[in-house]
Amino acid sequence: MTDHDDWTDTLRPFLPEDPTPEPPADDPAPEPQDGFTLPEPAGMLPFPEVEPAGGVAWVVGGQLVGDPAGDAAHWFEQAANGYCVPSSIAQIVSEYSGSHHADESAFVARANALHLFTIGPDGVPSMGIDGAHALLEDAGVPADIEIGIGVDTLVGYLAEGRRVMLAVDSDEIWYGREDEAAADHAVVLTGVDTTRGVAILSDPGTPDGNMLEVPLDVLADAWADGGNAALVCDYPPGEVPGPAFVDAEPGGPVVEVVPAVLPAGDAPAGVVTGAAVPGAADEPSGQVEAVVSWLVERPYVVLPVLLVGGAILARRR
Repeated sequence: MTDHDDWTDTLRPFLPEDPTPEPPADDPAPEPQDGFTLPEPAGMLPFPEVEPAGGVAWVVGGQLVGDPAGDAAHWFEQAANGYCVPSSIAQIVSEYSGSHHADESAFVARANALHLFTIGPDGVPSMGIDGAHALLEDAGVPADIEIGIGVDTLVGYLAEGRRVMLAVDSDEIWYGREDEAAADHAVVLTGVDTTRGVAILSDPGTPDGNMLEVPLDVLADAWADGGNAALVCDYPPGEVPGPAFVDAEPGGPVVEVVPAVLPAGDAPAGVVTGAAVPGAADEPSGQVEAVVSWLVERPYVVLPVLLVGGAILARRR
């Protein structure tokens, strides 16, 4: 038998020599119920439910949890690499304040004023989860940092109307790559469709990130790379005071990051080293220009965001 015939045989259904006779005409097959479901034959058990990794049963009654359509009105694509955290926070604050922020510029400026950005040994600016938390609460939205929680807990938060920001591995979200890389991106989880088993994200890092649908098992893997870290708002919108700086001009220019720390000896050539001290007026006059110039000359370098202690979570976006 040739290889081609063998391949064909594997696709052909096996027919016994003595096929089972057809039922008599006076014993018709049962009619479908609800247009598509046939009754179960006697003694036949239903197929077992398949549990995804982590033991979380995604489909619970079949429902849409959250408000992805409502949150979609506040989505925008981030203006620069490394701004996924201030962009995500801007979208959350828009929900809570009732004042739409069309970009992240006000939040980058505020983080700058609060010295929430730092420079790591590789000379790349970053923000820690404590900084992200401080920025959100400074905007008037009380929240808590949670690490190591599960998807079922997130579904519960969404059901309560609370907003949630996650640290994820962008490779798995965008390209379906399964790797051991740390999380490098921040997104807002706006909904979970338990009927179809998908998460709905407000992702500022990609042009099609508004109501981006990701299979729940993919989200679980990508989120696990960030230690299952989440920034969870304490209350739903409408139950907390408005943010402190909703009068910022939407659509204004994005403010360059003023580094809070720039370790001596480890920064790339052309970047002035030295530690920042409180107060923008105390910064060396050439430090900001040197950092910005260095980044402009290296567009492939992205600004990271640290959302889990010691782990870099946003080198790409």
